[in-house]
Amino acid sequence: MHYVIVVHGIGEQRKNETVLNVITRFAEANRGLDKGQLSGILTLGKASGQTGQERLARALKRTSSGNIIPPWIEFRGIPQPDLKQTDPEKYNELKNIPFYGEDPIDDVDPLKSEKGKNIRFVDLCWSDIMQDDAKEVTQVVEVWAKGLMGRLNLKDEQAESVQCENARVPPWILKILSTLVDTLTLIRKLMSFRFKEMEELVFTKFLGDVQLYGEFPITRGKAVRRFHRLIARIEEEHKVEMEEKGQPYSDKPTYTIIAHSLGTIMSLDSLFYALVKQDIRTGKNPSETPNLPFPGYFTEKDASKRGDIDYINTRWIERIENFVTLGSPIDKYLVMWWLNYKYLVKPEEWKTSIRTKIKHFNYSDELDPVGHKLDIVEQTPAYDNFFKKEIDVVFNRYSTFGVAHNTYWKDSDLFKAIFSNTVDRQEKTDEVKPSFEKIKRFKLSKYLRLILTTYFLTPLFFYSAATLCFEWLLSPAHSFQSNVIAIALLFFTLLLGNKVIKILILGRQVQRIKAEDEEKEFFEKVIRKCVGWFIKLMIPLLPIALTIYAISGLDWSLVTILGLGTHHPVSLKWFVALTYLCVAFHFFTCKYQLRGTTITINDYESFSNSSPKSKQ
Repeated sequence: MHYVIVVHGIGEQRKNETVLNVITRFAEANRGLDKGQLSGILTLGKASGQTGQERLARALKRTSSGNIIPPWIEFRGIPQPDLKQTDPEKYNELKNIPFYGEDPIDDVDPLKSEKGKNIRFVDLCWSDIMQDDAKEVTQVVEVWAKGLMGRLNLKDEQAESVQCENARVPPWILKILSTLVDTLTLIRKLMSFRFKEMEELVFTKFLGDVQLYGEFPITRGKAVRRFHRLIARIEEEHKVEMEEKGQPYSDKPTYTIIAHSLGTIMSLDSLFYALVKQDIRTGKNPSETPNLPFPGYFTEKDASKRGDIDYINTRWIERIENFVTLGSPIDKYLVMWWLNYKYLVKPEEWKTSIRTKIKHFNYSDELDPVGHKLDIVEQTPAYDNFFKKEIDVVFNRYSTFGVAHNTYWKDSDLFKAIFSNTVDRQEKTDEVKPSFEKIKRFKLSKYLRLILTTYFLTPLFFYSAATLCFEWLLSPAHSFQSNVIAIALLFFTLLLGNKVIKILILGRQVQRIKAEDEEKEFFEKVIRKCVGWFIKLMIPLLPIALTIYAISGLDWSLVTILGLGTHHPVSLKWFVALTYLCVAFHFFTCKYQLRGTTITINDYESFSNSSPKSKQ
């Protein structure tokens, strides 16, 4: 029997909220349906109706009738893959049932029940752990980011002083972090005046989660424990179910983990930690390996009775078949919080054996600032021991920078590939098991929208905002107090616009360099090359043309065309010229700073050594 465990990323999440999209996409993939045909059918109430309220489920585990309150969700119409061989007639019957979000039929005779004949989905919700710990240790972004950058700078200086180039921190990482922190700090200060709730959502509940997992090891330990506890509970209750049906427990569960964003690094930590020897994990045999055991893995109750620790059985690690990561920041965590991952260098000091390596599928979009290829972790000895990289791909399918990070859940084509490559166990043939190579990785319309937004529309937006403030300031109808507000808004708009344009261009240039290492079809290569030359030509010519326009005596006004007013058209002409001059400045500055830079780091030791040693 196969279980699909879904792990959410940053931000507040409710139990079973994340798994809904996965169930819907799998139902579509199982039927070969187009994008979104089953969206909206399955609700949170239908899903949570099977698992019960989470607190009640934890407290009781069984209802008064003796039935298990399961941690899994199961719906008619998404049959178990094993049925293809054991009962193909039943498999086809279940596969062709219309997907209404129905619970499996529970007949009086359990042998005729459809429970267990469908893929079971499990939602691993762990946001409450971060919410609880956030009250104790969360700081504003500029404070904790300053500490993070301080460590990275110190590491880089130390590596330079001992002439150990492999341990140096790539300069583009420090530059992006510095620019990003400056931009976020400015936005946070603005939100603190009028948008308190939005400030708390973005900077405490989202960015705060990033800080917590990287900076506070107890949060990490608690989250890993939650992961282990959940699968141990599935194992226990699956066994009870088999016994109640009078079936042998030889049919042990197998698992696919689908994780997103921060959930990918937590899941990877959990899988690695499940492979740590029991005596090291429980602390009975203190390890000299850095980072082990994980602080926070055991509760205070466990710590008070060291002789009788609540040991969690992790033999299920042998049956983890697939690990799917979406928009994963695993490599970024190994870069920024390298001190947490030194244990990956010498797995022979702590590992147990594993019969079959876990298949790893990593997917990311080019416009996702969080995820990318996992070049660093795959080179660590621990990863090489326990994982087999099946797919590690960066595609260009989504159109909005940043928003792409949460678009994976809606991508039916992507989940068709995930379904066929992991859960669906038919032989790999073109007819029955399409791989991701057959899915359109590059969408021209999305790529052109990216270029247009980064280099032209975003600057135009800030130009328009600054123009409105300027018009407001110079209008004789407004009071002195209004003019003061207009000056403040104008100054803020110019400052924020400069930083946003800079971070977008810097991020785009890093993405471009990364994309050069990707294998591409001929059409994509030609398009990217042509667009690249067009950008190099237009970026310097546009501000020159606009400057000529600003000093010319032409009668028409761009300001009038845009409908932004005509009080001081000459001054406003200079606004638009300076805006795109700013774009040109950041464009060529970033290209100069990144010249000769290798974005992909090919030496995991550069992030595993806290005390670099000079080369021999």
